Amino acid sequence: MRHYLKGLGLLHSVAPIGFVEELLSGWDHLHEAQLSVYPEPSFPNDDGSRQVHRVPVGSLRSSFEALLPTLGEQEIAFDSIVYSNARGVQHVPLVDFLSSKRRDVERASEALVAEYSAARAALFASGESYHLYLGILLSTNEWLKFMGRLLLLNLPDSKPVTDARWVGRRLIGGFGALRLSANTHRFAHFGAPRMVREW
Repeated sequence: MRHYLKGLGLLHSVAPIGFVEELLSGWDHLHEAQLSVYPEPSFPNDDGSRQVHRVPVGSLRSSFEALLPTLGEQEIAFDSIVYSNARGVQHVPLVDFLSSKRRDVERASEALVAEYSAARAALFASGESYHLYLGILLSTNEWLKFMGRLLLLNLPDSKPVTDARWVGRRLIGGFGALRLSANTHRFAHFGAPRMVREW
């Protein structure tokens, strides 16, 4: 993992937007990604009030940085949907964990990385829990099965690891979404999600 300073004192390799931009640039057939701006009370729900921004893959970070100064009481999320001329809509698998226990989250992440043969993946502490980005692309049908797989990580008679309500909201919305920014009072005390492990 690289550790060098970039931008506003952030470690480039530990900021989700930097990791995602680098990840997506490795797939030549992708041309656009999607960022959404959510009013804080609705995040991460999709109640129709979000603003969608389809941006070139190579400009993902600069587009994110251009949106930051325009935010009111809003947050920016990366959406799982990516666009390809050759293959249409695909998804980057995203996970919002419910557990704040890093050991449990890492164990679940390792299982997903192995099961999906992800060449790259990254786990981020979000302040409230953890977020996982898997470095593979899924069709819409494959993504639906993946979301079902996340629910099965929650074992009977055990504390849940993944956030079932997040899974439900994202299935209704039709895409995954994870917060990139820390602009509102709810998230400002911790800041933007920070990488804690990379595969």
